[in-house]
Amino acid sequence: AIQQRQAVAERYLENVLDSFPDDYVQLQRAFEIAEIADVENLTDFKEDYAMSLYERVSFAQENTSSLEGLQELSLAIMLVQKLVPNGPVLKAARAAFTEALQGPFTAADLPFVQEAIKLATAARAQIPASIARWPDLIEQIDKFVAQDASNDAKTLFDITKVLKEADEKGLPLTEALSSLKIRAKSAAISLLEGALEQEKSTSLHDMLPHMTGPINLALATGAFETASANLKTSMQTLASRVLEKHLAGHCNDGGSLNQAFALAEKLNVTGVAAKRTAFQTKVATELSQAKAAVDKGATSLNIEELGRALYVAHKMTAVSSDVLKAARKSYETALTGTFGASDMPFLESAWAHAGNARVTVPAQVKSWMEALDGVRTALKLKDEDSVKLQRLTKALEQCTKVGLPDTAEISKARAKAKTLASDAVSQASEESTPIVTQAVAAAVGAGLSESDILSGQAVLSSSESSSSSTSSK
Repeated sequence: AIQQRQAVAERYLENVLDSFPDDYVQLQRAFEIAEIADVENLTDFKEDYAMSLYERVSFAQENTSSLEGLQELSLAIMLVQKLVPNGPVLKAARAAFTEALQGPFTAADLPFVQEAIKLATAARAQIPASIARWPDLIEQIDKFVAQDASNDAKTLFDITKVLKEADEKGLPLTEALSSLKIRAKSAAISLLEGALEQEKSTSLHDMLPHMTGPINLALATGAFETASANLKTSMQTLASRVLEKHLAGHCNDGGSLNQAFALAEKLNVTGVAAKRTAFQTKVATELSQAKAAVDKGATSLNIEELGRALYVAHKMTAVSSDVLKAARKSYETALTGTFGASDMPFLESAWAHAGNARVTVPAQVKSWMEALDGVRTALKLKDEDSVKLQRLTKALEQCTKVGLPDTAEISKARAKAKTLASDAVSQASEESTPIVTQAVAAAVGAGLSESDILSGQAVLSSSESSSSSTSSK
């Protein structure tokens, strides 16, 4: 029976090797059956088959210039990797596959390249990075070309992104790619013209959002270089005027100013480099003066000026890192020490600009500002809001916990909490015992007077007595 099993398995293996040499699924199954049946000469079968595959691979490696040759090599590799996954023959075959994909390629070669990449993937061969993205890019380009033409900024941005990657990856210029480039340039020109039209109804200070996208897209698509001389001049003039407007009010928004400089530089506006240098010198001077003022004696006004100067200096890279570090140190030093109620305006001003100044705020000051914000947030709730007293009481308790100075604002908030608590006690006198209990607890937390609280407790006692009497009856 054993010999009969071995004979049947051997004949099946021979039949598959002769009739289906390219069907690695059946081949794998046949070899597995032979192993189970313990065919005596199985090793010889494997060696003979492996040798034939090696010869096949060797032959295929010499014919990789055609798609048919790559198909044969891919199939041979897939068959070999079932037997010897990491052998030197397999490694050499994959290297030959990768070599065949090095190019150079033209637009006429793209069908070959796309199919070859699929075969390389199946053969687990390394695909050159320069062409690995080509199939996806071609698919995206064809998709955009098939869509209806649209001049909206979002679609143009997506198209520009694909065109940029196509250039970076060296994708040959096909008819579809050429068509998409022409369409992108036309759309970018329309957006530039739209930005100029927008100027008629928008202040110069608010023009940046309307200019940035169109200009960047026009530059990315090459539309600006091919635009009419009149359109170029108009955009350069607009960029120059917007820059001047932001230079005049730079303290308010260093980020927008930096953006205005960047746009003017991209459009090659005359004199931008000199303006940037002059402005950086001005920023450095303002930062130095603001630092000196704070070092001399910090106030709400000069700490705010230092914060703004630091913000603009960071955005414009106007000074060295050492100068920035020294200025931040002065800012942080001003926030250390002992503070009272009269210092709160200064601390609030410093806290408001600390983020833009990129400074570290002491833990005590931070806890005070957060507690104060909690009180203000609670006070914004309507009086009839059922959670206002609870949140206000909790916020005031936090003020006490962190040692926040008792300013006029906090005193007023405590008075408001007492009023709300008193109203709650009065209302609770006509309600059930649980409500009175909650109201008295809130009154204690809000700092209500002892007489008012005792009055509430008397109401509670009266209510409890009435409840007990009713229960007895």
